[in-house]
Amino acid sequence: MKPEDLFVMDLQSGKYLRTPPVYKPSACTPLFLAAYTQRDAGACIHTHSQAAVMVSLLYDKEFRISNIEQIKGVPKVTEPGNLSFFDTLVIPIIENTAHEEDLTPDLEKALQEYPSASAVIVRRHGIYVWGPNVWKAKILNESIDYLMELAIKMRSFGIVTDGPIGSERQTRTK
Repeated sequence: MKPEDLFVMDLQSGKYLRTPPVYKPSACTPLFLAAYTQRDAGACIHTHSQAAVMVSLLYDKEFRISNIEQIKGVPKVTEPGNLSFFDTLVIPIIENTAHEEDLTPDLEKALQEYPSASAVIVRRHGIYVWGPNVWKAKILNESIDYLMELAIKMRSFGIVTDGPIGSERQTRTK
């Protein structure tokens, strides 16, 4: 990838300043813009993670997990520092649509309703994750993917993913 392969957009106007001649803009552009403008993100990553798809089928409106060491890799959105072992990571889940850009209103609503969220899961589709720069967004994406994979395994054994320590053997459906 070379610099001339990149799209350049003015965030204020939403207009492209440069468009590579051989590529077309992503249908995800309005969703990325929502993360850039509503979360002041420096980078937004969208994947079709199998773990995100499975989590979207196992959980209803939110993915919740707590008391897992890897949560410490997730930054707090509303204050400095990262979540602690005892914090609960909460990621909203929105419904999929036929066209990616049609997800925008639901993603924007999730951003408003979940000011601490650094990701949004799209049911039967994947996940959007953002951070202050591409490297931190990548690390966050990897941390969340790990936590989703672990949650899927925990639930397969009837282990609660967001209960207090000691409630691990209780089966609960969200």
